Amino acid sequence: MMIEYLVNSQGVPAEIATNGTAKVESLGLDSLSLLEMLFEVEQKFGLRVENLAPLKDMTIDGMAEFLAGLQVQTAAA
Repeated sequence: MMIEYLVNSQGVPAEIATNGTAKVESLGLDSLSLLEMLFEVEQKFGLRVENLAPLKDMTIDGMAEFLAGLQVQTAAA
């Protein structure tokens, strides 16, 4: 879902969006774009991301792992 959003909505080249080691901040997303992406993820998976700041320092893989962890926590609650 994140990769589709990055490519289709933000115009990030697929080869960059699929590079899991790329930093989120290097993708050229502004805070609003990041918020929109997370809103879609929250809606689709029923997650709640409280703080966006740490996400900008993560890699794409790191963000995916972070969101997967939230999904596990949400399911366990």
